[in-house]
Amino acid sequence: MVVSTLSPSPLPTVSDLAAAIAPSIASKQPGSEKFLSTLAAEAALAVMPKNPKDFNVDTVRVVKVLGGGLSASRVVKGMVFGREAEGELIWPGCIFYQADL
Repeated sequence: MVVSTLSPSPLPTVSDLAAAIAPSIASKQPGSEKFLSTLAAEAALAVMPKNPKDFNVDTVRVVKVLGGGLSASRVVKGMVFGREAEGELIWPGCIFYQADL
């Protein structure tokens, strides 16, 4: 697959970068490449240093939000800490017990 080359300017635009990375994302998430490549490009450009050769992939983090879906994905500027759910779900009026069989 041939992808158009990026412009020689110091930093590409979100649309240019998204077009360049869309084929890679399509190989793992077919059908969602347009949405995910735009998010990935936005996140990468938010932390891109002045010299793109110094870009570190560890500066972009992906965290699964419990109960969220792909369509609820978004870029958060700042720091995100992933953690498991806390607490218990208690339904009023219901009694849960373990039956001895």
